Amino acid sequence: MARSFRLNRARLPLMHTVKRFFAVMLGLMLVAALPAARLQAGVVELFEERELPFQVEGNESDVLRYRLFVPDRRSADEQLPLIVWLHGHGENGRDNAAQLKWLDWIFRDPSRRSEYRFYVLAPQWPKDGQADSSPPSPRRASDHDMIEAVQRMIDRTIAEERIDDSRITVAGVSAGGNATWQIVSRFPTRFAGAAPMGSAAVNPSDIANLVQTPIWAFFSQDDPPELLATIRLRTAEVATRGGTIMLTETQGMGHDCWTEAFRDHAILEWLLKQQRGVRHWAVRPGGYSVPQILRWLNTKWTWQQLTAQALVFAVPASLMAWTLLRKSRGRSRPQPPGDDAPPVGATSPPQAPSQSG
Repeated sequence: MARSFRLNRARLPLMHTVKRFFAVMLGLMLVAALPAARLQAGVVELFEERELPFQVEGNESDVLRYRLFVPDRRSADEQLPLIVWLHGHGENGRDNAAQLKWLDWIFRDPSRRSEYRFYVLAPQWPKDGQADSSPPSPRRASDHDMIEAVQRMIDRTIAEERIDDSRITVAGVSAGGNATWQIVSRFPTRFAGAAPMGSAAVNPSDIANLVQTPIWAFFSQDDPPELLATIRLRTAEVATRGGTIMLTETQGMGHDCWTEAFRDHAILEWLLKQQRGVRHWAVRPGGYSVPQILRWLNTKWTWQQLTAQALVFAVPASLMAWTLLRKSRGRSRPQPPGDDAPPVGATSPPQAPSQSG
């Protein structure tokens, strides 16, 4: 005998609610698992385009392009710090934009530009023509003086803007880290602080000039071991000479050590707190706060992040769904057909006495 099944319409709203709940949880997990979106387009729009004419080998003229972020002025006499940003080899060119690639770590929300109370100067090294193909370093000196050109950019910015010249810092990544070491050694009294990242190109003859500037260097343990040994040796030599220097080593992101520098070590805050003549770590190196740990969980694409998200979303979702389904089954459980037996514990009505004939 065939059995017929009837859909219990009373359970449909609850089933739809459970489905929506799981859909929302899945969406939150996917959004939280995505790396932080790059704000490149918004960052470029914050900067003004500038150019600096300069002479190259053979007395030929060329133009070095750069960008300048000018903060909103709150008062006529307000002086603000300046960060000089030196890009990596991959950002060489003449579009005057590629050098801003990593600056979304500084300008996390371009729509709130009024909150950024500092200047950022970002030159771009040309890729072709007479200009050298990469920032000069102790291992590959350029025929013309690109470092001198950056120094002229700084002088022009000081003359044209309201810069606190005691709070000028420099930071660079990869090949720009090479240039950071060199510009600090060339102009030892210019900068209040320096952050070379991903570079071990420190000339031993420059050690004496590096002791005058507080330096926080970053280097990846994923880079070649001989370069890691070199940067450890050079930073130790600077410290031995009386310099204020810190080396922070990263791992797990290849050559990229600057992402962790901005995300986990507050290097931006450190740069902004430096002032020439004041030697102290305004932000304790290696310090972690609760917001930094949460930001790490939201941006670092690793098994730690996936595990944490699975525990945060999947476990409560499973418990809630199991509870709802259990209650639903208890309410809609049908009585067996044809079963007229009274519930357990019910009292049977008294029977009338029978009368015999």
